[in-house]
Amino acid sequence: MKNNKTEGHLFYMENFRAIAIILVVLSHLTAWGVISQSLSDFSKFNFGNATAVFVFISGFLFKYLSDRKGYSYLSYLKNKWKNVLVPYFFFAALTVIIAIVFERHQLYGLSGNMFSIWSFFVGGAIVGPLWFIPMICVFFLVSPILLNISKSRFFCFFVFLLMVVSIFTSRPFFSLNPVLSFLHFSGFFMLGMFLSVEHVRNSILFDARYSWLMIFLSCIGYFITYGWYSDNQPSEDMGFYSSIGVVNYEQLSKLMLIMIVFCFFKTFLNKRVAVLSFVARISFGLFFIHGFFLLAFYYIFTRIKIDNVFFYFALEFVFAFVLSVVVIVFVKKVLGEKWSRYVIGC
Repeated sequence: MKNNKTEGHLFYMENFRAIAIILVVLSHLTAWGVISQSLSDFSKFNFGNATAVFVFISGFLFKYLSDRKGYSYLSYLKNKWKNVLVPYFFFAALTVIIAIVFERHQLYGLSGNMFSIWSFFVGGAIVGPLWFIPMICVFFLVSPILLNISKSRFFCFFVFLLMVVSIFTSRPFFSLNPVLSFLHFSGFFMLGMFLSVEHVRNSILFDARYSWLMIFLSCIGYFITYGWYSDNQPSEDMGFYSSIGVVNYEQLSKLMLIMIVFCFFKTFLNKRVAVLSFVARISFGLFFIHGFFLLAFYYIFTRIKIDNVFFYFALEFVFAFVLSVVVIVFVKKVLGEKWSRYVIGC
């Protein structure tokens, strides 16, 4: 007899979510550029735009839970308000205070009040990773449209069309335009929705007997993409509009990576793994907090010379990931599960 708490629980997606947040944290480390140019390029290809994986999982869970538990727009927005926007406003307020104290708002030519308003809407002006929240809120707002598309006969067409948009564009400059970021990542959200459909995720393509073939083909695509990336990577960020029609090899690599991990985990890791389960449960808190520790790391250790670059890398990862975990565990212990969600999102 199945446990009611685990019946219908997709452990492979829980494990995938843990890997996704680790990739996101790794993508934000500055140590890659310190180690060497070649490793910097390699890390940018492997971890750059790792947010695409997180967006894919968001789309998957949105469709899966909507089909399984039902969907009410107002209830959905109310839930996102409590679990996403309330903690976002808390952390965004902290960034605004930091910016005003250090007069960072003057860099944008804005008064303190105007900077505060603008910063809440774009998210990542001071602590970079916070740009994700205004962008994902656009997905929340248009969720009824996306759900209706998923139930139409044109679903596959829209998934393909929006994946083309995701692969043939780049992020807006500094990710400070939520609407353009939404357009850029929309293909991955829709792909997640598509793979969450029961007859798709249980089709012969993802059957245990054939998963090795999907993994093998995706690995070949991944390495071919890296070869193209090495020869054609742009020398500077192009922004959204200037990049239209230009292949985004980082995004293409994330498409291959998603297929590799999705197939592998679905076939071989559809079970509870304690460490990954823990990381998955606190993943949203990690998303909120790790940027603050990276900011602190930058201000502390740019003033201290560290010759051993691998020690520098380990130290930065400890700051970004381990200290974030410590803070999350502490806050959850003090506030309890219910109230910690309103502060740190988990």
